[in-house]
Amino acid sequence: MASNIALELCKCMYTTWTSVAVIAVSLLYIWWRRPPNFPPGPRGLPLLGVLPYLGRFPAEVFKKWSLEKYGPVMSIRMGRSDVVVVNTGDSFREAFVEQGAYTSGRPPDTMIGQVTGDMGLVFKDYSANFKATKKWILRTLSQYGLGKKGMEEKIQEEADCLADYLRTKVGKPVNFKLSLYCLTSNVVSLIMSGRRYDYEDEEHKKRLKLIHLIFGDPNDAPKLLLVDLFPTLKYLPIFKTANDKLRSRMKTVLGFTRSNIEEHKKTFEKDDIRDFIDTFLAEMKFGNETSRDNFTEDELNALFRDFFLAGSETTSTNILWILLLLVHYPEHTTKVIEEIDAIIGPNASPSSTTHSSQMPFTCAFIQESMRYRTSVPLSAQHYCQKTFQLNGYTIPKGTLIYPNIWGVHNDPKSWPNPSKFDPYRHIDEKGNYRNSSNVIPFLIGPRTCVGEALARQEIFIFLVKILQKFEVKPAPGETPSITDGVNSLVFSPHSFNLILQER
Repeated sequence: MASNIALELCKCMYTTWTSVAVIAVSLLYIWWRRPPNFPPGPRGLPLLGVLPYLGRFPAEVFKKWSLEKYGPVMSIRMGRSDVVVVNTGDSFREAFVEQGAYTSGRPPDTMIGQVTGDMGLVFKDYSANFKATKKWILRTLSQYGLGKKGMEEKIQEEADCLADYLRTKVGKPVNFKLSLYCLTSNVVSLIMSGRRYDYEDEEHKKRLKLIHLIFGDPNDAPKLLLVDLFPTLKYLPIFKTANDKLRSRMKTVLGFTRSNIEEHKKTFEKDDIRDFIDTFLAEMKFGNETSRDNFTEDELNALFRDFFLAGSETTSTNILWILLLLVHYPEHTTKVIEEIDAIIGPNASPSSTTHSSQMPFTCAFIQESMRYRTSVPLSAQHYCQKTFQLNGYTIPKGTLIYPNIWGVHNDPKSWPNPSKFDPYRHIDEKGNYRNSSNVIPFLIGPRTCVGEALARQEIFIFLVKILQKFEVKPAPGETPSITDGVNSLVFSPHSFNLILQER
């Protein structure tokens, strides 16, 4: 009898282990398989996908995989989701311009959007409401001179304020990050709320430091980057702490923007529209029925947040990288200064609309800087709203798409020896500046940054103003890196100091 019991026990164990094995193999098959005609790519590990292999610079890893094995349009496994990564200029134009009506959605759990949901513009889903909001914003910003002479005058005035402030710092180590934050945030603030802040305003400096921590906290940045790519991670303790700090900081910024809106409500006059907030409030009060439904205070607050964060952070980061590159390549700095002296002189206000066409090397230097040091390596995630064809593959509805801007900017087919900094890439044989469709720091298609024209004006005017008035040198004993930095949603330089001398 004992042998019969042992035999039955063995049969039971065999059946159990067979069932476990069948289930395991079935789950592995389900995890491993791709949708039909889906782009190729690495699968990584069960449950985690490729997450353990991404390191500090996922955009660079994606491009390496793309070049070595999988092609310009590839897929990766992130947890249980199949994600498409687009890596070249041609595939960008096909995905986000030709097929932009299908690829411009936003997933519901974006990291920045988790505080305000489907409000604002940057993280709003692609819909009739998004298109109407963007159209209204562009029309309104145009009224305030966006990309035109009127806006340029405001930027020039702020550039003069920066120059006056920097004169008080001549000969002393200057940490440009906070100064540039104040500079760029003042331009946004003038448009949105009609006010600017002094460079020594302690309360405003605290706000700007908070924005810096949202995008560039050295301790949290690697964790937040992974949370952005793999949102489920925010529930794990080590990532949850970083994500909770992000949410708290974001709410503080929203409190600041809300206070501006409340002040405007108290002083609003229908016949005295002063700025963007007033224009929005007027639409809320006196617009048609659709406007009253879509134009809410919460929507305005999220829009102000979007402009304040993006307008302060990304533009100042681009200028910081440009200043670092000027320090590392003094021969190029000399050539930029020669153009400034020849075209503008020591006292005239720099104008992007008047002077940039006469300064090919300066424009080439700026464009190469934005290619070489991409401030947003992976743009905000796109969400496929309809099944479509891309590069011969079938991309199902609901698929996440990562726009790898870093990959476009470092594609050897477009840029031979892409790791070399070379402004002459953007100068033609006649010495003219050559604008490139493969330098796309502001993205392309329906999700193109609405502040692109403003950012380009600011970068040109602020850079020229600094070099027009000052010599820029590294602080003694400091060799700031142009290859390393803090990489999260934005790739920014490590903190550094520069020394200024009046010219």
